[in-house]
Amino acid sequence: VQTVYANPLSTIDQVDFDLKVFPNPASDVITVTWSEKVEPRFIEVMDVSGRLVEITRIPGGNNQLSFSTSFLEPGLYLIRLSSINSTKTVNFIKTSSNQ
Repeated sequence: VQTVYANPLSTIDQVDFDLKVFPNPASDVITVTWSEKVEPRFIEVMDVSGRLVEITRIPGGNNQLSFSTSFLEPGLYLIRLSSINSTKTVNFIKTSSNQ
C-alpha cells in the first residue's frame, strides 16, 4: 500500500495490483484480469490520444471481464481499470479481424 498526499489535509491509500489483458494483440475479444485484492468499478478503453471509446461497469465479486473489440479500428489502445482508491493502465493492440 502506497500513501499519496493529495493535499496537506488528506491522504489516499493506493493499492498496487496486477492487471493483464489477453490475447494481446487481439482481433475480436479481449479478457482483462486483475488481482483479487482490488475491487474495481469501471474498465475504460481509450485510444492513444486519450479519447474514451468505451466504459464498462464491473459487477462486484469479479476479477476478470471479457468483451468484444470488434467495434474498434486496428491500432494501439489503453485499458484503464479504476477502483475507489487505485487506477492502473495497460496497453493492447487491436488487429484487423481477417489476420
